[in-house]
Amino acid sequence: MTARSVAVLGAGHGGCAAAADLGRRGYCVRLHARNPERLRPLRAQGGIEARGIVQGLVPIDLITTDLAQAVRGADLIMLVVPGVAHAHYARALASLLDGSQSIFINPGHTGGGLHFLHELRNGGYRGPVRSCETVTLTYITGMEGAGVVNIYSYTKRLRFATLPGKEAARLFALLKPLYPEIEQASSVLETGLSNINAIFHPPGMIMNAGWIHHTGGDFLFYREGFTDAVARVTAAVDAEHMAVGCCPRPARGSGARHRLFA
Repeated sequence: MTARSVAVLGAGHGGCAAAADLGRRGYCVRLHARNPERLRPLRAQGGIEARGIVQGLVPIDLITTDLAQAVRGADLIMLVVPGVAHAHYARALASLLDGSQSIFINPGHTGGGLHFLHELRNGGYRGPVRSCETVTLTYITGMEGAGVVNIYSYTKRLRFATLPGKEAARLFALLKPLYPEIEQASSVLETGLSNINAIFHPPGMIMNAGWIHHTGGDFLFYREGFTDAVARVTAAVDAEHMAVGCCPRPARGSGARHRLFA
Protein backbone atom coordinates (compact mmCIF):
# COMPACT_ATOMS: atom_id res chain seq x y z
CA MET A 1 0.00 0.00 0.00
CA THR A 2 1.17 3.53 -0.79
CA ALA A 3 0.20 6.50 1.36
CA ARG A 4 -0.99 9.31 -0.90
CA SER A 5 -3.51 10.96 1.41
CA VAL A 6 -2.36 11.93 4.91
CA ALA A 7 -4.49 13.35 7.72
CA VAL A 8 -2.20 15.42 9.96
CA LEU A 9 -3.81 15.91 13.37
CA GLY A 10 -2.26 18.86 15.17
CA ALA A 11 -1.23 22.24 13.76
CA GLY A 12 1.68 23.12 16.03
CA HIS A 13 5.28 23.23 14.87
CA GLY A 14 5.41 19.47 14.17
CA GLY A 15 2.05 19.30 12.42
CA CYS A 16 2.74 22.37 10.29
CA ALA A 17 6.17 21.00 9.38
CA ALA A 18 4.64 17.66 8.33
CA ALA A 19 1.85 19.32 6.36
CA ALA A 20 4.24 21.69 4.55
CA ASP A 21 6.85 19.03 3.80
CA LEU A 22 4.43 16.37 2.61
CA GLY A 23 2.31 18.90 0.73
CA ARG A 24 5.39 20.18 -1.12
CA ARG A 25 6.29 16.58 -2.02
CA GLY A 26 2.92 15.99 -3.65
CA TYR A 27 0.93 14.21 -0.96
CA CYS A 28 -2.71 15.10 -0.38
CA VAL A 29 -2.70 16.64 3.09
CA ARG A 30 -5.65 17.27 5.42
CA LEU A 31 -4.60 19.38 8.40
CA HIS A 32 -6.72 19.27 11.56
CA ALA A 33 -6.61 21.35 14.74
CA ARG A 34 -9.02 21.57 17.64
CA ASN A 35 -8.61 25.32 17.97
CA PRO A 36 -9.96 27.31 15.00
CA GLU A 37 -7.72 30.25 15.93
CA ARG A 38 -4.70 28.08 15.18
CA LEU A 39 -5.97 27.58 11.64
CA ARG A 40 -7.10 31.13 10.97
CA PRO A 41 -3.75 32.49 9.65
CA LEU A 42 -3.25 29.37 7.52
CA ARG A 43 -6.63 29.84 5.88
CA ALA A 44 -6.03 33.56 5.39
CA GLN A 45 -2.76 33.01 3.53
CA GLY A 46 -3.89 29.88 1.68
CA GLY A 47 -1.52 27.41 3.29
CA ILE A 48 1.66 27.22 5.36
CA GLU A 49 4.62 29.53 4.82
CA ALA A 50 7.71 27.33 5.08
CA ARG A 51 11.36 28.14 5.58
CA GLY A 52 14.46 26.00 5.84
CA ILE A 53 14.58 22.74 3.86
CA VAL A 54 11.12 23.62 2.46
CA GLN A 55 10.68 27.10 1.01
CA GLY A 56 7.65 29.19 0.18
CA LEU A 57 3.90 29.03 0.65
CA VAL A 58 2.64 25.43 0.55
CA PRO A 59 -1.10 25.09 -0.21
CA ILE A 60 -2.89 22.50 1.97
CA ASP A 61 -5.71 20.45 0.46
CA LEU A 62 -7.94 20.65 3.53
CA ILE A 63 -7.67 22.78 6.68
CA THR A 64 -10.38 21.87 9.16
CA THR A 65 -11.54 21.50 12.76
CA ASP A 66 -13.83 18.63 11.69
CA LEU A 67 -12.00 15.44 12.65
CA ALA A 68 -14.30 13.13 10.69
CA GLN A 69 -13.73 15.18 7.54
CA ALA A 70 -9.97 15.11 8.09
CA VAL A 71 -9.61 11.34 8.47
CA ARG A 72 -12.29 10.08 6.09
CA GLY A 73 -10.59 8.03 3.37
CA ALA A 74 -7.06 8.98 4.45
CA ASP A 75 -4.35 6.39 3.77
CA LEU A 76 -2.51 7.47 6.91
CA ILE A 77 -3.63 9.24 10.10
CA MET A 78 -0.70 11.06 11.68
CA LEU A 79 -0.94 12.41 15.23
CA VAL A 80 1.56 15.23 15.68
CA VAL A 81 0.53 16.45 19.12
CA PRO A 82 1.92 16.50 22.67
CA GLY A 83 1.41 13.36 24.73
CA VAL A 84 -1.28 15.10 26.82
CA ALA A 85 -3.46 15.27 23.68
CA HIS A 86 -3.26 11.56 22.82
CA ALA A 87 -6.21 10.64 25.03
CA HIS A 88 -8.44 13.31 23.47
CA TYR A 89 -7.67 12.16 19.94
CA ALA A 90 -7.97 8.47 20.78
CA ARG A 91 -11.46 8.95 22.19
CA ALA A 92 -12.48 11.22 19.33
CA LEU A 93 -11.23 8.70 16.77
CA ALA A 94 -12.83 5.68 18.46
CA SER A 95 -16.11 6.10 16.57
CA LEU A 96 -14.40 7.01 13.28
CA LEU A 97 -12.10 4.01 12.80
CA ASP A 98 -13.06 0.82 11.00
CA GLY A 99 -9.82 -1.14 11.42
CA SER A 100 -8.40 -0.42 7.98
CA GLN A 101 -6.63 2.85 8.83
CA SER A 102 -2.95 3.12 9.65
CA ILE A 103 -2.16 5.45 12.54
CA PHE A 104 1.25 7.09 12.97
CA ILE A 105 1.98 8.62 16.38
CA ASN A 106 4.66 11.19 15.59
CA PRO A 107 6.28 11.03 18.07
CA GLY A 108 5.32 8.30 20.52
CA HIS A 109 7.22 9.96 23.38
CA THR A 110 7.41 7.44 26.25
CA GLY A 111 4.75 4.76 25.90
CA GLY A 112 2.68 6.77 23.44
CA GLY A 113 1.55 3.81 21.35
CA LEU A 114 0.47 1.83 24.41
CA HIS A 115 -1.30 4.84 25.91
CA PHE A 116 -3.09 5.61 22.64
CA LEU A 117 -4.35 2.02 22.33
CA HIS A 118 -5.51 2.05 25.95
CA GLU A 119 -7.49 5.24 25.38
CA LEU A 120 -8.97 3.90 22.13
CA ARG A 121 -10.34 0.94 24.10
CA ASN A 122 -11.63 3.28 26.81
CA GLY A 123 -13.37 5.21 24.06
CA GLY A 124 -15.27 2.09 23.02
CA TYR A 125 -13.26 1.02 19.96
CA ARG A 126 -12.97 -2.78 19.77
CA GLY A 127 -11.65 -3.28 16.24
CA PRO A 128 -8.11 -4.06 15.07
CA VAL A 129 -5.44 -1.38 15.44
CA ARG A 130 -2.57 -0.68 13.05
CA SER A 131 -0.40 1.88 14.77
CA CYS A 132 3.23 2.91 14.64
CA GLU A 133 5.43 5.46 16.35
CA THR A 134 8.83 7.12 16.26
CA VAL A 135 11.06 7.91 19.23
CA THR A 136 10.93 11.63 18.58
CA LEU A 137 9.51 14.06 16.04
CA THR A 138 10.43 13.45 12.41
CA TYR A 139 11.59 17.08 12.02
CA ILE A 140 13.87 19.56 13.75
CA THR A 141 11.51 22.50 13.48
CA GLY A 142 9.89 25.52 15.09
CA MET A 143 7.17 28.07 14.41
CA GLU A 144 8.51 31.52 13.54
CA GLY A 145 5.17 33.29 13.50
CA ALA A 146 1.49 32.72 12.83
CA GLY A 147 1.39 30.39 9.85
CA VAL A 148 5.19 30.32 9.41
CA VAL A 149 7.23 27.19 10.16
CA ASN A 150 10.99 26.72 9.80
CA ILE A 151 11.99 23.12 9.08
CA TYR A 152 15.69 23.02 9.90
CA SER A 153 16.21 19.34 9.03
CA TYR A 154 14.80 15.84 9.19
CA THR A 155 15.61 13.82 12.30
CA LYS A 156 18.33 11.31 11.45
CA ARG A 157 18.38 7.59 12.24
CA LEU A 158 14.94 7.69 13.77
CA ARG A 159 13.79 4.55 15.56
CA PHE A 160 10.40 3.25 14.47
CA ALA A 161 8.15 0.51 15.88
CA THR A 162 4.60 -0.77 15.49
CA LEU A 163 1.78 -1.96 17.70
CA PRO A 164 1.00 -4.77 17.22
CA GLY A 165 4.45 -5.97 16.23
CA LYS A 166 3.08 -8.20 13.46
CA GLU A 167 2.38 -5.03 11.45
CA ALA A 168 6.07 -4.02 11.43
CA ALA A 169 6.92 -4.95 7.83
CA ARG A 170 3.75 -3.47 6.33
CA LEU A 171 3.84 -0.19 8.23
CA PHE A 172 7.57 0.25 7.79
CA ALA A 173 7.07 -0.08 4.02
CA LEU A 174 4.21 2.44 4.20
CA LEU A 175 6.20 5.07 6.15
CA LYS A 176 9.65 4.65 4.60
CA PRO A 177 8.85 6.68 1.44
CA LEU A 178 7.62 9.54 3.65
CA TYR A 179 10.53 9.39 6.08
CA PRO A 180 13.59 7.56 4.69
CA GLU A 181 15.51 8.16 7.95
CA ILE A 182 13.37 5.73 9.98
CA GLU A 183 15.02 2.54 11.24
CA GLN A 184 13.12 -0.44 12.61
CA ALA A 185 13.29 -0.97 16.36
CA SER A 186 12.44 -4.19 18.17
CA SER A 187 9.16 -2.95 19.65
CA VAL A 188 7.36 0.05 21.11
CA LEU A 189 9.16 -0.72 24.38
CA GLU A 190 12.42 0.15 22.65
CA THR A 191 11.12 3.35 21.09
CA GLY A 192 9.47 4.38 24.36
CA LEU A 193 12.53 3.74 26.50
CA SER A 194 14.77 5.48 23.96
CA ASN A 195 13.02 8.82 24.42
CA ILE A 196 15.90 10.96 25.69
CA ASN A 197 13.58 13.93 26.24
CA ALA A 198 12.11 12.07 29.22
CA ILE A 199 15.61 12.00 30.75
CA PHE A 200 16.76 15.55 30.04
CA HIS A 201 13.66 17.65 30.45
CA PRO A 202 12.19 16.75 33.88
CA PRO A 203 15.38 17.30 35.95
CA GLY A 204 16.15 20.53 34.11
CA MET A 205 12.64 21.88 34.61
CA ILE A 206 12.18 20.80 38.23
CA MET A 207 15.58 22.07 39.35
CA ASN A 208 15.10 25.35 37.46
CA ALA A 209 11.55 25.98 38.69
CA GLY A 210 12.52 29.25 40.39
CA TRP A 211 14.51 30.43 37.38
CA ILE A 212 11.63 29.57 35.04
CA HIS A 213 9.23 31.54 37.22
CA HIS A 214 11.62 34.50 37.51
CA THR A 215 12.36 34.76 33.78
CA GLY A 216 9.01 33.60 32.46
CA GLY A 217 10.91 30.85 30.66
CA ASP A 218 12.98 33.35 28.67
CA PHE A 219 16.37 31.67 28.92
CA LEU A 220 18.43 29.07 27.07
CA PHE A 221 17.31 25.83 28.67
CA TYR A 222 20.29 23.61 27.81
CA ARG A 223 23.02 26.27 27.90
CA GLU A 224 21.95 28.26 30.96
CA GLY A 225 19.76 25.77 32.81
CA PHE A 226 22.15 22.81 32.95
CA THR A 227 24.48 23.44 35.86
CA ASP A 228 26.80 20.76 37.28
CA ALA A 229 24.13 19.85 39.83
CA VAL A 230 21.44 19.44 37.16
CA ALA A 231 23.84 17.34 35.11
CA ARG A 232 24.52 15.02 38.05
CA VAL A 233 20.81 14.45 38.65
CA THR A 234 20.24 13.88 34.94
CA ALA A 235 23.06 11.31 34.88
CA ALA A 236 21.48 9.50 37.83
CA VAL A 237 18.09 9.44 36.09
CA ASP A 238 19.75 8.13 32.93
CA ALA A 239 21.50 5.36 34.88
CA GLU A 240 18.14 4.18 36.19
CA HIS A 241 16.69 4.51 32.68
CA MET A 242 19.45 2.30 31.27
CA ALA A 243 18.91 -0.27 34.02
CA VAL A 244 15.20 -0.46 33.16
CA GLY A 245 16.10 -0.85 29.48
CA CYS A 246 18.42 -3.78 30.11
CA CYS A 247 16.78 -7.03 29.08
CA PRO A 248 17.47 -9.97 31.46
CA ARG A 249 17.14 -12.53 28.65
CA PRO A 250 20.41 -14.52 28.49
CA ALA A 251 22.38 -14.76 25.27
CA ARG A 252 22.36 -18.14 23.58
CA GLY A 253 24.90 -20.36 25.28
CA SER A 254 25.91 -17.83 27.92
CA GLY A 255 24.69 -15.94 30.94
CA ALA A 256 25.25 -12.55 29.31
CA ARG A 257 22.56 -9.88 29.38
CA HIS A 258 21.36 -8.07 26.26
CA ARG A 259 20.34 -4.45 26.22
CA LEU A 260 16.91 -3.65 24.89
CA PHE A 261 18.37 -0.50 23.37
CA ALA A 262 21.85 0.84 22.74
